[in-house]
Amino acid sequence: ATNSAGQSVFMCATSFEVSGITAKSVAVTNKNDDVGQFDVTVNGITAESGVDSIKIAVWSKDDQSDLYWYTATKESDSIYSTKVSLVNHKYNYGKYFADAYGYAKNGVSQYLGSTSVEVKRPKVQITAKGNANDTWYAITASNAGIAGSVKAVRAAVWSQKGGQDDLVWYDLSENSDSSWATSFQIARHKTDGLYYVDTYAITVDGSSLYLGGTTFTVSTPKINQVSITNYDEANGTFGVKYSGIYAPAGVNNIQVAVWSTASQSNLKWYTASKNSDGTYQI
Repeated sequence: ATNSAGQSVFMCATSFEVSGITAKSVAVTNKNDDVGQFDVTVNGITAESGVDSIKIAVWSKDDQSDLYWYTATKESDSIYSTKVSLVNHKYNYGKYFADAYGYAKNGVSQYLGSTSVEVKRPKVQITAKGNANDTWYAITASNAGIAGSVKAVRAAVWSQKGGQDDLVWYDLSENSDSSWATSFQIARHKTDGLYYVDTYAITVDGSSLYLGGTTFTVSTPKINQVSITNYDEANGTFGVKYSGIYAPAGVNNIQVAVWSTASQSNLKWYTASKNSDGTYQI
């Protein structure tokens, strides 16, 4: 008190308690690696003045460059939760950390606890399957959603022969089961033997993400027997016959190069004709 002389005089003192906001636990629930989501749930919340909001900071990078603040939703008087999506964290996979903070209606804020979880990259299965006659191949990328962040999937296909001189990029289309697929003709590559397939996802932020790869083998056409027939020395003619032909894709034509000089200066190409028994001859 201040008396009439202007002096300050101690009268008495008391104290009081202001309640804050507390929680019993912070936990991760409903983790789904395939879609890149998990829930953070804050349980056992107590706030005598009422809960104004529950906010949760989530990050995965050591420098917290992907930190994102979530506002939790009320599940009951003492439980709040939020759904965390990798779309808000630059599609990072690995260990995630979450810190929960409570804000009471009396203006008091309090750290409530933390938790962590490991989010694993979904395993994408890449397959390449040919049709019965080895003319068409289908590429399928199963489980390629990558946290729902994929806007396109592309596949690079090339044969072992000649390196990547026949490399072609194919765009895959999304199916109702979340797989991506496309089909292509081997005629675009015109090579037999071993082929390679590498698939990449283009995410919504424009990044390219390697999904995986596979290989397949295109059958090699073979002719088991070549024989000379109907040799006529007087007329200067002879025949060439091809038997035991193996070509799953079918025979378009058989071209035959014939020459007699060491320099091949008299080389001439012939087209063989098909016989009723499946053999070819000129």
